[in-house]
Amino acid sequence: TYQFAYTVDGSGKVTQTDVTDPRGFVTRYVFNSAGLTTTITKALGQPEAQSITYEWQAGTNLLLSVTDQLSRKTAYTYDSKGNVLTVTRLADTPNAVTTTFTYESTYNQIATVTDPLNHTTTFGYDTKGNLTTITNALNKTTIITVNQQGQPLTIKDPLNNITTFTYELGDLIKVKDPLNRETQRMLDAAGRLRSVINPLGQKTVYTPDALDRITQLTDAINGVTQFGYDANSNLLTVTDAKAQQTVYTYNNMNRTTSRKDPLLNTETYTYDNNGNLATVLDRKSQTTTYTYDPLNRRTKTTFQDGTSTNYTYDAGNRITQVQEKDASNVVTATITRTYDGLDRLTQEVTPQGTVNYTYDNASRRATMTVAGQTQVTYTYDNANRLTTITQGTDTVTIAYDDADRRTSVTYPNGNSVIYGYNVASELTSITYKQGATTLGDLTYTYDAAGNRIKTGGTFARSNIPPALATTSYNANNQQLTFGTTTETFDLNGNLATTTDAGVTTTYTWNARNQLTGISKTGFTASFTYDSFGRRTEKTINGTTSNFVYDGLNPVQEKAGATVNANLLTGLGIDEFFTRTEGGAARSLLPDALGSTVALGDNTGTLQTQYTYEPFGFVSQTGAASTSSYKYTGREDDGSGLLYYRARYYQPRLQRFISEDPIRFLGGDVNLYAYVFNHPLGYTDPYGLEVQVCRQPALGWLPFDHQWIKTDTLERGMGGMRGNVPGNQSGDLPGDPVQITEHLGRSVQPGASCETVDNVDENKVNKLLELGRPLGRWTPANQCQSFVRDVLKKSRNSPGASGSWERGATGNW
Repeated sequence: TYQFAYTVDGSGKVTQTDVTDPRGFVTRYVFNSAGLTTTITKALGQPEAQSITYEWQAGTNLLLSVTDQLSRKTAYTYDSKGNVLTVTRLADTPNAVTTTFTYESTYNQIATVTDPLNHTTTFGYDTKGNLTTITNALNKTTIITVNQQGQPLTIKDPLNNITTFTYELGDLIKVKDPLNRETQRMLDAAGRLRSVINPLGQKTVYTPDALDRITQLTDAINGVTQFGYDANSNLLTVTDAKAQQTVYTYNNMNRTTSRKDPLLNTETYTYDNNGNLATVLDRKSQTTTYTYDPLNRRTKTTFQDGTSTNYTYDAGNRITQVQEKDASNVVTATITRTYDGLDRLTQEVTPQGTVNYTYDNASRRATMTVAGQTQVTYTYDNANRLTTITQGTDTVTIAYDDADRRTSVTYPNGNSVIYGYNVASELTSITYKQGATTLGDLTYTYDAAGNRIKTGGTFARSNIPPALATTSYNANNQQLTFGTTTETFDLNGNLATTTDAGVTTTYTWNARNQLTGISKTGFTASFTYDSFGRRTEKTINGTTSNFVYDGLNPVQEKAGATVNANLLTGLGIDEFFTRTEGGAARSLLPDALGSTVALGDNTGTLQTQYTYEPFGFVSQTGAASTSSYKYTGREDDGSGLLYYRARYYQPRLQRFISEDPIRFLGGDVNLYAYVFNHPLGYTDPYGLEVQVCRQPALGWLPFDHQWIKTDTLERGMGGMRGNVPGNQSGDLPGDPVQITEHLGRSVQPGASCETVDNVDENKVNKLLELGRPLGRWTPANQCQSFVRDVLKKSRNSPGASGSWERGATGNW
């Protein structure tokens, strides 16, 4: 129950409202004489109390500034029509940064946006005010034509590649790509999507009930997945095409209280009065307990074995320290983080090492310094594309075409990788060179649906896995036999043992469901993880390696205090350019999946080459190498497994060895499947699928900025400018907004991501088309409503929506 207390002045106007949440903590709202909020104080009277103040212009009631709990001020100026002219973050400080707007005169539409580095994006409109051109800071233009209703008919990119849209009664029914490949959408009279037919004629059918809930999904091979609901539209059952059923229950607040898997093993959930997850009792009867402060920030997670993870925040809701404690409450590991005034991570100190960062005024990373490495510097073009990465005398150079596609990467040793595309932006060729000399190439062919169906070229090597006589699976899609290999699983669905040719391998898992050990005759391995789930130590047959991370990418390998190898990486995930060990550098040359196909030495000569089976089992020729970054750029430990962060993948078994932690969100009811059993076209660097990410923001609203991350994309709502919106995102009423690139933002300071259930990742990816116009920013059309809308449209089954619907600090 929430309680409300009002303070009223003599004229009957409310001047103050106190809202007491179910946990007994008070948020106070103070209003001026015009009824506008001037102060919001959360956790009133508590040590964690935070206040945000608002300054309004008299007479116009325009917002002049917002000052947050760290005394950081964002200031706004306006023209005579009330259009925002400037947004200045860290106003009245030496570090202030300003974004500037101009407007066309007829409809007050934004004409230009100039970022803090004076890069300008220009927008053009037709006589009805419809957006028709977008010209970036490099003077490259995208052209849009619209129908009478203002809906896009064509979008022509700067390379003149055209995508066409067809409508019927206002509903989108057909999309034709630049290769004239059509995807058709069939809707019923109520405007509900009933089927999608891809360019190969393969149809997916959606069956809704009277409440517009999807009750049945029929795939292109007539496999039927069914969904059942309660009266509140909570998802009750998911029944797959093999009649294997997962069952959910809920409390009277529509929060999930239990999940029963097809093997009838149940896990249960409880919540505190504010709806924060309080406990999870898993299928192995292990209890995990969560503790929160008055601001609903998670401060402690306690596991069945008595160990705990403890979080400390500053007044900006940024994690400043995380400590691991053992069952006796003794600290075993500490991570500290430091931030600048724009919430950008400036330092992370871990037991493995220290990493420091600096940024330019557009919040682009300028430098990274890792203890034991030469500083890394980054440069960008005016469209905010990364163009060089320099470490000492070594430089990686990246080039792009006018459609923002990467066309080449040149390595410090003279190796280069040249990329070619068709008009639909599908990668069709990779050429590997040393100077002007071609070392080899790969070519790719696609079917009408964009599936990669053929690989050619001189580097087109592939091994075929051995034939299998039998395979078998149980009701939870756990693999019981795979040829001559037999497997067992624990109650949480983790691989427990494999036996082949009389040799049994045992897998050990901790109370956090993390793989901690592997043992068999003649082989042992153990693994340790930090508070953020990053693997920081591995010991293989007695040899221990430690890892220092830049976000989620390892940048240094150590043995205790001794540096064994340094890695030069990009800003993307698993983008390894060079690995240097003992003074010898090797360039890592990737294929279309990011798998390393060859290692080049200091002269650019290829010393080591790799060949993969379709599901990633690798063989090696040439010089020996200790580099473990192979299939899709992930780490091969020599254990038969590949480390995919949230999970481990077994390429010989062609699947993950534990369930997807985010359950049904990829639209795949098989929680062990690797990228929908489509390894030639997709990767899964996180071992996950779809996540909602958030980061503290201070722009027009004092709420978190939110976006969506899948295993192939990371995008969200942003202004129609090249850069990703920053923390103070600057989205203002009337701003034209679109889908913008957010790659790498999930590992920035203050960012956190939560998984969501019952979402079709393919639908999500289609809705995250880069540059898709999203109208104009309003309080009802902003980043959070965009996230909600994408997930709603992408759900296999509405209800059971997951914890993404609440901000990490109670904001929404």
